[in-house]
Amino acid sequence: MARRWANYDSYIECKTWGHAWEDYDSASTPRQPFRYREVVRCTRCATVRTRYMDAEGDTIGHPQYKYADGYRDVRGAEKPTRAEMRILIIRRKG
Repeated sequence: MARRWANYDSYIECKTWGHAWEDYDSASTPRQPFRYREVVRCTRCATVRTRYMDAEGDTIGHPQYKYADGYRDVRGAEKPTRAEMRILIIRRKG
């Protein structure tokens, strides 16, 4: 297991379980009243996801992500598997 990755405790839960999204700044877009912008933020790691939808709720294009500092940075370390990350979570809480 990559030891350096253990320093990223605040991100391990998101990388293992997925993000814990909550509404952050969703609204209709001012220039296109039948287009909506959904902006959600993870309560654990502060990653922000933005996606656009039409009036029926179908997504337009691909979502855009703004990751928290260090979230994607593994500093040359080999990324642990999800199984290894689950063990890190259990050990951290034990």
